[in-house]
Parts: sequence; C-alpha cells; structure tokens
Amino acid sequence: MDVFREVSFQWRGQEVTVTPNSALLRRIKARGINTLRVAHECTTVGPDPSELCVALSVFLAEAGIRATDDECYCDLVGTDHAAVISFQLAYVHSVNPSINLGKKPEAPVQSAKSKPTARAKSRT
Repeated sequence: MDVFREVSFQWRGQEVTVTPNSALLRRIKARGINTLRVAHECTTVGPDPSELCVALSVFLAEAGIRATDDECYCDLVGTDHAAVISFQLAYVHSVNPSINLGKKPEAPVQSAKSKPTARAKSRT
C-alpha cells in the first residue's frame, strides 16, 4: 500500500511535482528540522522560514532542481505568496498524507419547514 501521493507546488513560475517518501522526510529531519512540527505550523501559526527553506531545498533536489537554502529562504519571504502557500500545502500533504485540507463542506440548506422555532427561556 502506498502511503505517499504525488504533490505539486509552484516555484519561480514553474510547477514542481514530487512523490514524497520516508527517505525524503528523513533527509529533512537529518538537517535538524522536526518535520511534523513544521507541518503543524504550516496549518496554524505559520512556519519559521529558516526551517521551511530546508524542506523546500530538499523537495527541489528530489525534483532535480538545485537551489541553496538561502535561495529558498529568499523565495519564502518574497512576494509570491501563492507559491509559498502551494509549497506549504504540498509539504503538509507529504508529512501527513491522510490529512484532507480541502474545503469544508457547505452547511446544509434548511427549508422553511425544518427551521427550528424559537423557544422562550424558562425562569428559575
């Protein structure tokens, strides 16, 4: 059973596609990055770009693109926010392949008949 699925992200105007695996994640971890914590930060407070740039450079190397950590850092703090978000999503899907970050389903529409009625508060 394959756990990992192919992910794509934008980098300098091109789409980069990688099929992550545990060896790729271990290469990031070997460089001192807690992969799970950084993935969590991508979905909450925002990751430290000095750590995420390491992950980006490893992902790019996996795709056959040479980029230094400094180049990756520059891109992560630059003005192409859509590209940064696309990498963060690809990274999260790679670290936690079972997490679905898709849109929340829309709330069901209630018909006029099924709308709840207001109830008076009881006095105690």
